[in-house]
Amino acid sequence: MLGFGWIRYVAEMITRRSRQKLCKRCRLLYEKSFAYCPHCVDIGDSKLKTLLKKRKRLLGGLGTGMLVASLVITLLLLTAKFI
Repeated sequence: MLGFGWIRYVAEMITRRSRQKLCKRCRLLYEKSFAYCPHCVDIGDSKLKTLLKKRKRLLGGLGTGMLVASLVITLLLLTAKFI
């Protein structure tokens, strides 16, 4: 039986997001109570650029992997239907 815990989870995520701010420099969320973003305040511009490229490459690879996995599952389901 499906419970209603997901409603509480969604409400908590909305509340948490309302207490956070998006950093314009590193594009990560941090608490509004902080004066500066704790993720990138001590990082130089060149290192930050390297980290952003790495994050983009990792997230792009994740999307490609999910696409390949969905295609494989689709092909398996189609072949199982005709066997």
